[in-house]
Amino acid sequence: MIFSQVRRPYRTTRGRQVLRVGVLVYAAMLLVLGAPEWSFADDGADPFLSTEFDGGVQYASHTDIGGDAEPSWLEPIPTQSPDESAPEPVFSTDVAPASGYHSPYTAPASSNAALCDDCCYRWHLLPEQVLFKPYIAGIRTPRMAAEIVHDYVSGENYFDSALGGTVGVWRYGTGGLRPDGWQMDVSAAAFLRQNASQELDVDAVDFRVRVPITYRQGSTAFQFGYDHISSHAGDEFLKRNPGFVRLNYLRDSLIFAIRQDLTDDLNVYAEIDYAVNFDIAEPWVFQFGAEYSPFLEHGWNGAPVVAVNTQLREDLDFDPSISVIAGWQWLSPETDNIIRLGLRYYRGYSQQYSFFNQREELLGVGLYYDF
Repeated sequence: MIFSQVRRPYRTTRGRQVLRVGVLVYAAMLLVLGAPEWSFADDGADPFLSTEFDGGVQYASHTDIGGDAEPSWLEPIPTQSPDESAPEPVFSTDVAPASGYHSPYTAPASSNAALCDDCCYRWHLLPEQVLFKPYIAGIRTPRMAAEIVHDYVSGENYFDSALGGTVGVWRYGTGGLRPDGWQMDVSAAAFLRQNASQELDVDAVDFRVRVPITYRQGSTAFQFGYDHISSHAGDEFLKRNPGFVRLNYLRDSLIFAIRQDLTDDLNVYAEIDYAVNFDIAEPWVFQFGAEYSPFLEHGWNGAPVVAVNTQLREDLDFDPSISVIAGWQWLSPETDNIIRLGLRYYRGYSQQYSFFNQREELLGVGLYYDF
């Protein structure tokens, strides 16, 4: 009676059921897989299922336990010598800019990752660089700019400024200082002319928006896209000139351009512009130019720059307008943006499209910022 009240292991109904199920499962495994060979450590450690091989112990595979030629269902585990140290963890694979700047939120990337970024095509969102650089001496090239110029034709002094720039939207290509691949940009600016002889009254303002797609490979870049230009005469100018006939100069056009690097420091380019919608203007505009712009080292020393641009417009009977810039430029170590200080000479028809058929000859000094 006393012994019948003692709760012994596996004597309850639940315990017996568990034991039976375990025995049946184990027996089934033996029938299917075959009996394993048990090995015991010499030092009396607990036994474990294993097979011996040079350099250490690995878990037994299906063929070791009794299979014939079927694939292994347990992959070998690499062993490590007790004297070896664990590999250093990798915190980030982001590639730091080539200028040497590292984000404070990520560890510097390895040299292998940097090499891959320079040669491997991948997607880049809002890339820092553009594949087709803005024309340095271009007429109405979107950028940040401020110029003080004298017009030898009218005798007026002008303060010309531009507020805008070119930014990358996406790129499928490489990274590094001179990337290759496909890239879409957005380029836009407002070009303001203020008359310094008339208390900086606004004579005119032009607007330009361009959405190009560029393909660059090595030293050659091609660009195709949409371009919009519109002009607006200033209210102060209209008040001073009540007889002026206001012109709604407008162009919506398709552009195709090519830029070729002849050397690291010298490049040439050409562009065709065909308007599909226009007012006052005519369809065709051509421009071409050359630039001496050394591949800059970062720092305060900077480097010289010389550039020339020629524009031919059908609405002016393809009479050329020429722009020349000579000066000094500096490259930012963090963003690769360029600031440029130089003299500018322009001879041709007015850069303000509200006065597109008036001639002017300008000489002045300017500060320009490309980003």
